[in-house]
Amino acid sequence: KKQFMRMASASCTTFASSEGSSSSSGLGPFSSLFGGGSSLAQLACGLESFLLGESGVGNLIDESRDRVAPTTTPSANWLVAKGPKAMQRPIIFNQRSFEEFKALSARADDVLVAGYPRCGTSWVHAMCFFLLRSDAEGQLECDPSKTVGGRGPVYCESRSSARWNVESVATQSSPRLLTTHARPANWPEVGRVVIATRDPRDALVSTFFRIREIAEEMRSFENVDGRIATCAKACASQTLEQVYEDFNDDGSTEHVLSVLMHDEDLAPPAKPNTRFYADFLTWHAEALGVGVRSRSHRVVAYEDIHDDPHAVAADLAAFLDIPATSRKIDRCVEFAAFSSVLARGDAALRKGVVGDHKIYLTKEHWDAMARKTILAFHTHPPMRPLVKRLARDSPAAVPTRLRDALLPSVADDRRDRDHHHHHHHHH
Repeated sequence: KKQFMRMASASCTTFASSEGSSSSSGLGPFSSLFGGGSSLAQLACGLESFLLGESGVGNLIDESRDRVAPTTTPSANWLVAKGPKAMQRPIIFNQRSFEEFKALSARADDVLVAGYPRCGTSWVHAMCFFLLRSDAEGQLECDPSKTVGGRGPVYCESRSSARWNVESVATQSSPRLLTTHARPANWPEVGRVVIATRDPRDALVSTFFRIREIAEEMRSFENVDGRIATCAKACASQTLEQVYEDFNDDGSTEHVLSVLMHDEDLAPPAKPNTRFYADFLTWHAEALGVGVRSRSHRVVAYEDIHDDPHAVAADLAAFLDIPATSRKIDRCVEFAAFSSVLARGDAALRKGVVGDHKIYLTKEHWDAMARKTILAFHTHPPMRPLVKRLARDSPAAVPTRLRDALLPSVADDRRDRDHHHHHHHHH
């Protein structure tokens, strides 16, 4: 790939002036960057079929992977970050596409899936896609690889893939499935929302590995756009410590580790976090506040999908008012597991792990995050399982006044876990 990209950019100089006669319709991602009729565009066409296979969907451009890839929109329309700030903003931002998504006129049966980056959004999306697009027995009524959303979410705020964009999302057949990482103020006016959430400690570690992955992906087309080369370099040099700082930066002046010194409620940040996705706690406070105020909603935890995907799928079917046989639920779980493996690429084994964070950084780092999260969410019922898990993992981090409520005796805890296993709480 790199060799080809070098050839392509070298030939820019050779072919820039000579005009070929290739038609500019149906241009792929590279050709469109090089403009319609030039011989360079023809070269780029060859490059595309080499890299992407005839279908135009290969490793570089693959909706299934939410990959960073050149699109049919020339990269000039993108805002490319100089470097990552954990996942507090898209690394590539598509302003026009985002504005259109936000302004979609809602249909009564639209379903929105929203999740903070690296919190299982694609997994929840895949389950909803399957439930909405299959019959009662779980036979899909479409070919997922040819259907918008069938190979993973289309994030309109970020780069679009070669194939799907905000127009294809808007023109889906009903019920439409809309998926986003955006903050609730930027959600379309949709009546039903499924919110994907995850233990922020695991989301942070996943963010670190995803940024490393993005660096690799961007390298394969950094010659197309100098800003991409700059960003790729910044992504490649991220350390886990840096990602920890960035992930937890909510705009307050205090360092996240300093919460271990305080046992009381946290002062609100000096200035509100105005970044596009913001930090995990800000995003969730908004999602569980204004986000659900005028919408019917479900909150789905990554850990629950991991432990009992069938219960989650059945619960989602009930929420979406979809009659589902046990066969349909089985197939839904199978489809989502397959999709999430696709979406996670080869790093699948690394990523599907719960509690994986413990082998990274220090106990102080995780205790500080646990305390901050407990203080933020101990009064939110949907976050109760997360708060209890954090308390169990980091008892020292539990603020004094919440100890009795959150640190029950071991026997209680075991009973509670068994109960959870058999019945699954519904909120």
